[in-house]
Formats: sequence, structure tokens, C-alpha cells
Amino acid sequence: MVSPTKLALLLSLLLLSTPSEAVTTTPQKKPVNTPKLPPAVVPKNDYQSVRVLLTAVTGVANLTIISPAGFCVKNAQGGTIMKNELSEVHIKANDGLFFVNDTRIKGNSATIIPGHHEFVFQGRTYHGSCQLLSDQKRLLLINVVPLEEYVSSVLRTESWPGWPLEVNKVFAIASRSYVLALMERAAKKNKLYHIKSTNQHQTYKGVHGCDIIKEAVSQTRGMFLVHEGKPIIAMFDCCCGGIIPAHLEGVDFENAPYLARTYACQHCKQCKIYRWQAEFEPPALYQHLLKHVPHVGVVYDVSVGKKDKAGVVKELSITGKRWSTHTVPGQEVHKIIKEAKSLCFDISKQKGKIIFSGRGYGHHLGLCQWGAREMVRDNWSYKRILQFFYPGTTFAKLNL
Repeated sequence: MVSPTKLALLLSLLLLSTPSEAVTTTPQKKPVNTPKLPPAVVPKNDYQSVRVLLTAVTGVANLTIISPAGFCVKNAQGGTIMKNELSEVHIKANDGLFFVNDTRIKGNSATIIPGHHEFVFQGRTYHGSCQLLSDQKRLLLINVVPLEEYVSSVLRTESWPGWPLEVNKVFAIASRSYVLALMERAAKKNKLYHIKSTNQHQTYKGVHGCDIIKEAVSQTRGMFLVHEGKPIIAMFDCCCGGIIPAHLEGVDFENAPYLARTYACQHCKQCKIYRWQAEFEPPALYQHLLKHVPHVGVVYDVSVGKKDKAGVVKELSITGKRWSTHTVPGQEVHKIIKEAKSLCFDISKQKGKIIFSGRGYGHHLGLCQWGAREMVRDNWSYKRILQFFYPGTTFAKLNL
């Protein structure tokens, strides 16, 4: 058993880079004599509560939280600023200054504690509390939620309705491992939150009533995967397409050797998304490509320029004016061609159409969710499945 205090000494994996936050910007003149605020206060991480970024807004912000049982607002030191039986919390912010129900909040952080620890934001219900942080003219709204409730919420969107208990136990441990690693990374970098609510990290949409998911989380409570004493970045995708991950280029396998699986998953072959096709009329596709690569002037052809050993496209080749060749990096293809379910594909021309033919759905790293589903059909246990997809890892457990 690993205690939360010992875990702080164990967690140190820094695998993924943290992209800049997506923000909503509204042009606004800077208020006169805006006071400079000190750095936002970051609560000490006890590894039992997850800090999930729900939104980040630059400039003028107008947010509403619904709290049917009322709410209270506390300052950074834990002192009560206000108590209110009203069900709506209106938050306004502008260049570092913010107000709650027209009351100016001094400093640059406050915590809204809803009655019964339940609130609604943008039509979704969440448990826990909200922290407001003013950080470099941004307003951050962060949901502070118990770890196990976070994992349960994530599974509702990252799993599939009707899938059996055993496969949801697999997903619960993978998701818990992932967020624990990101929590420590955030603590080391002194970030104001641990994880985003979007699929940039793990999709988190608040509470749900799916009993089988709750049972899966309960039966695996506190369990996570470690490698050399550290929780792993437990990547997963929908369907791996039989790719051998160790053959992928551009992955930091040195810091994440458990992702360098040297054998293929053959279990997802029977699922519908193992193979996919996307058909395009050449003029329409060429015009679409031109919007993203206007410098080529005109598009005459598109083909696969380069693949890695795994069979994943590293470069897309576009023939432009004067028959010059232009390349698009593989990681940009998803943004340009949404119909491409993965980067493992070929391009052919058939009956006047351009055909993208591929395998898999996602990035081909870590756990294959449809593969895990089929393995459960074949009576694999959740522990055996996890060690198949994350070789060299062992199990640990938090004292929650």
C-alpha cells in the first residue's frame, strides 16, 4: 500500500508536454489603475482531490454556476466571504478583477462551496467545489473533486454504455494511473490545475448514474499502475489497428518504456472500426487542402510521402503549382482531414475518387479499448489485460 505522503516522493514522471490553454478572448479596453495582484495561491496537493480545469477565459468573463442548495464563498485563507441561499452564482471578471454576485472579491482566488457539494455549470452537474483563480488576466474555473469521483466521471465518457464490469475495471485503473501521473507533473511545475476536462487529457463531463461504472471504480478503488515506483502515463485509444507501438517514431519511450510494446494486439480485428475508408471527389478534396496550405497556390495531387516502421504516416505529400511538392507533417493530418480515423493509412485512386484506407482509431499507444473488450470476451482478467498493454508495470494502491 502506498500512502499519499509517500506517493509524493514516488511520482515524478514527466512524459507529455503541456499545451497552452484554450481560451475565449473578448476585446476589451484595459481598466484604468488596475492593481497588480500576487501570484495565485495553489492549494497543497494531497493526491486525493483532482483539480480539473473547466474553463479559462481571457478578458471579460461572465459565468454562471447553479447551486440549488445555496453556496458560500471562501477566500484563499479559508475565511468566509459570503453565504447565500440563492441558487445562482454569477461570476464576472475583467483583467484580473472579479466579482461574485456583484461583490468584489479581493485578492486573486476564492473557493465556491455549493450546498450538498453539487453544482451545475454549462448544463452539466459536478460534485465537489469550484475554485476561481485570476491568473495573468485569465479567469480559471477549476473543479476540485475527489479522485475516485473524477475517475468515475471520466469512465462515463471514455467507456461505452453496456460494456461489462471487467473491461470497465481495466479502464478505471488506466484512467486513475494517468491522472495521478499528471497530478504530480502539475505539482512539480506549480500549475494551478492538474488536468483539463477535454479529450486533450481525459474527457470529463461530471456526474452520471451508470451503476456498472461506479461498481468498477469501487472494486478497483485506489489501484494504479507503476513502473519503477512511478505511476504511468497510461495512454489509451479506441482501436489500435494491430500496430506495434515500439515501431512508432517520435515517442519518448526512454521515459515511458511501458508504452514500447513490441508485439501487436490482435484482439481488435473483429471490431467495425479496425478498418476504415474515406472517399473524396478530387476537386472537393483539393480545394479543402488548399484552405490549409494556401501557399501551394493550386493542388494537383495528394499522396503519402513518408511512413515510419509501424506503418504510420509521417508526411503527406501535396503536388502544387509547377508540379512542386509540399509536405504536411503527419501530426497535422488530423486537423486537416477529419475523416482520417488514424494516421495508419494508404491513399489510392479508384473510379475517379481518392480513397483513404486505414486501420485503427486513435494514436496507437497504450491500451486498445476495443481489444480489451474482446479480451474480456475471451475470459482475460483485468490485471492480465493491463499487463499485456503496459508491459513491465506492476500494481500499487493508495490509502484512500
